[in-house]
Amino acid sequence: NRGDPFVLFEEPVVRDFIEKYGIDPRGLPENDKRRQEHAASYLTQFIREIRQLLDKKPGRKLSAIFAGFSTFKPGQIVKGCDPDTWMKESLLNIIMADHSTDLKYINYWKALSGGKVRILYSLMPRTQPGEAYAALARKLYKAGADGFCVWDCERRFHRASEWAILKHLGHRDLLDELENVAPSYFKACPMKTHMGLQVKYSYRDG
Repeated sequence: NRGDPFVLFEEPVVRDFIEKYGIDPRGLPENDKRRQEHAASYLTQFIREIRQLLDKKPGRKLSAIFAGFSTFKPGQIVKGCDPDTWMKESLLNIIMADHSTDLKYINYWKALSGGKVRILYSLMPRTQPGEAYAALARKLYKAGADGFCVWDCERRFHRASEWAILKHLGHRDLLDELENVAPSYFKACPMKTHMGLQVKYSYRDG
């Protein structure tokens, strides 16, 4: 999820495209459907081959992380990722949709996979009050999400309530309680003096 797209204009990609369409893909716009589908097919084939390896050891699971599906467009390929095909072919057990904000994708992908895939949605924005996390979790569960993927946890500490609430969101029955208690984790107490020193001024240039 940090380096997509994974396929661009490598020699075999260009060669195969020319053989198939008779034109060089390097001269086409980025949103050209033929170019997008062609590039995505290599990543899909890679996932197929991993699935075949894992199937030799029954019970092993395969997950994939991808991002950018913010506007619901069935069949859409984003950053070289074609999750619709992954779902239809039952290639994955778990998908982690990072920065994917349109909740229609949750049940859409589940329907494509016949309910065989667990869908984990990213909790964004990265920092927000604990009560906002609880409210977002409730909304995602209601939309059909099976759970959440949480990145950059070291950055989620701006408020005392953030990680305190975030780490309990797997307990669906506690969401109301978590949302109610979260504001109590933080209280601002203006300080007038410290050890007899006046602290009402900010000691910095300017």
